[in-house]
Amino acid sequence: MMCPLSVPVMAFLSATPGRMIRFLLVSIALLGNQQVAVVAQNGQLVKMELEHLRPVGHARSDPIISQSCTAGHIHSFYGPMELHPNTSYDNLLAAESSLSTSEVEENKSLYWHPTLYEYNVNASPRVYKRIVTKATTYYRWDNSVQPLTEEFPPGFRYIVSSTDQDQPIYNMYSECCNYSGDVQDCRIEFGLNFPNRPCVHLDIVLGGPTCWDGVELGDTNDHKSHMAFTVDGTIQGTCPAGFNHRVPQVQLFMKVEGYKGATANRKYQLSDGSGEFHWDFLNGWEEGVLQDVIDNCEPVPNQELGQVNPPVTCTPRTGDDRFLTQNSPVEGNMCSRDVRDLIVDERTDDIIGSLPKGSCTGNIISKSWDSMSLQVLPSSDICDGNEEEEDDDYSPPAPTPSPVVGLQVLSSNPEEQPQSLTEEICDGRPRNRCEVEVDVPTACAGSPTS
Repeated sequence: MMCPLSVPVMAFLSATPGRMIRFLLVSIALLGNQQVAVVAQNGQLVKMELEHLRPVGHARSDPIISQSCTAGHIHSFYGPMELHPNTSYDNLLAAESSLSTSEVEENKSLYWHPTLYEYNVNASPRVYKRIVTKATTYYRWDNSVQPLTEEFPPGFRYIVSSTDQDQPIYNMYSECCNYSGDVQDCRIEFGLNFPNRPCVHLDIVLGGPTCWDGVELGDTNDHKSHMAFTVDGTIQGTCPAGFNHRVPQVQLFMKVEGYKGATANRKYQLSDGSGEFHWDFLNGWEEGVLQDVIDNCEPVPNQELGQVNPPVTCTPRTGDDRFLTQNSPVEGNMCSRDVRDLIVDERTDDIIGSLPKGSCTGNIISKSWDSMSLQVLPSSDICDGNEEEEDDDYSPPAPTPSPVVGLQVLSSNPEEQPQSLTEEICDGRPRNRCEVEVDVPTACAGSPTS
């Protein structure tokens, strides 16, 4: 159980692009005087930012958990268009950069997390609509401490979860940001949260461990126990016994732009249905490239003591083209119909009733390619991520609003008010596309409007 934090706490960290919040952890303690992490003050941290502006596709697939079965829930993938569970390190290296969301050609790693959905609690039947997300990964390391940081070896993989043991209390947080001119208003909560208030962008943030046992690649164990957090939870901290190798920290931001906010009727849910968050990493770095970056990309000079989020560097986008080659990322994703033809034949959007769950409860289609290309795709094309799935047997049902929804949504709590009554009843669609005829003036008579 997470206990309240004592004071003094800290100026909280964030790696959101375009800004930098520094923090010096003075003392974070749990109730009962249990001491948590203390940040080293050496100013030698290096941070590299790698953006994925869209998922490359969505499927109930998990190349780490099983290479032949459906996954327990739907995932959103970033990186090469290799969504099939039977995907290897060699497959990733052979993938076409033009069919990847990676911003640099040398990083063909695959990242994935549970897909995010929105639904209306008053709709009958309930329909789960997929939310468009982005992902940013931050690689951080410090070569002023021993053991020195190593690149991920070929075949390396791991799963990072907000329930992992011994992680620092601030390792997982949710950040809702709004802007008024140059003024930024970001509200940060520990853990996974889908706030009521709308956000220009909502970030779900989880950092990975940095200590490796040097033996297990994560393919034959539980995909977690070969990794550990440092003793004090910091990137520069001492690795525990049995974990004598250090790798870069990967911190993943799942970003939702234009987040509308949860209301009494509108809810958000990850595809696994849990209140936790996790992400997976299958290494696809070209061997030797990441090590060159780690060894030779210098820390930004004149860092202040206690700095844990220095300016990003090391990539062509930051003006440093010594190590990596700028990629032209794919401007779309694997079409839903292609996923159903090549991986598993089930919907990943506009899902009626309940989300598909359960490992090995569906049929994975045998993999028929070694390297993905447009020629492999039945459609020979990519989609924009907003296409409606084609299904002759599917007709989107009209939402069934509560008979008193007009009174329910006009709450005295402004954070729970929808942008408009029509939006709440019509599940976000314009009034002229809503199957429910709404008499807004009558419904709103005598009530304050949002």
